[in-house]
Amino acid sequence: MEEQKTNTQKEQSAEQPAEPKYTKEQLAEMRVSTIKYYTEQTKVLDAQVKYAKVAAELEELNLRKLMAVAQQAQIMYQPEAAPPPDDELTDEEKYPMGSSFPPPPDSDELTEKETEFPPKKRSLKREE
Repeated sequence: MEEQKTNTQKEQSAEQPAEPKYTKEQLAEMRVSTIKYYTEQTKVLDAQVKYAKVAAELEELNLRKLMAVAQQAQIMYQPEAAPPPDDELTDEEKYPMGSSFPPPPDSDELTEKETEFPPKKRSLKREE
């Protein structure tokens, strides 16, 4: 059984490549190249940041322009949308939604027929 374990360990070590050994000069060269790569990439990223800022400013300016247009439209529309005083409104305008009940008249204007309670029943015969 021990032989099987050692065989499997040997197979696994054969499958995995051994880590390369670097000299100090090679490590220093790799550091320099890595630093150079990231410095070049930083320039690209700086350009991207600048582009994103300019694009955001343009969007903000367009939004402000649209908001100004919307405010102008509201200002222009307000006088037309203002309702006329109550004395100029018709009953249909005062009581929308198909309300068939007019406002109650003042108590001085009520006639005897309107003040009767309960109201008389109407008939088809003519009153004489």
